[in-house]
Amino acid sequence: PRRAAPPDGDAASPRPRQALPAPARPDPVPPPRPEAEELDRRLHAEHPAADRANRPVVLVDDGLATGATMIAAARWARSGGSAPVVAAVPVAARQSEKQALDEVDLFYCPHVRDDLYAVGIWYADFSQLSDGDVLRLLDGSAAGSPLTSPSRQA
Repeated sequence: PRRAAPPDGDAASPRPRQALPAPARPDPVPPPRPEAEELDRRLHAEHPAADRANRPVVLVDDGLATGATMIAAARWARSGGSAPVVAAVPVAARQSEKQALDEVDLFYCPHVRDDLYAVGIWYADFSQLSDGDVLRLLDGSAAGSPLTSPSRQA
């Protein structure tokens, strides 16, 4: 299974939290894996990464269960000098919201839940995008086509 990790290898600890002393805080983001770096290389082979220095970045996810993906994405954005870093999700576990707030400048989430067990239960269709889907979306974006979910196309 895939795990969240920034492709550049930055596995720095999150900003200090008030509630726990530093040694008691586990880092929810594991170090990068070769698969993450390979995926990053493939995605940027034809679509160079945008310069994010001193530019705002809005990170959007389908929801936060553990928050590890959002934390990895926020660290990636910060590593390139992005400011501000904004996160937006429709639903999040309360603990994940707290962790995301340590990593981003602004956090938008209309449904923060104490009882969130899985993000997928909030969706009628929780189909995952493949790497090929992402590449087709990037190709369409570069060509000026509107971004449409491949699973929704006829």
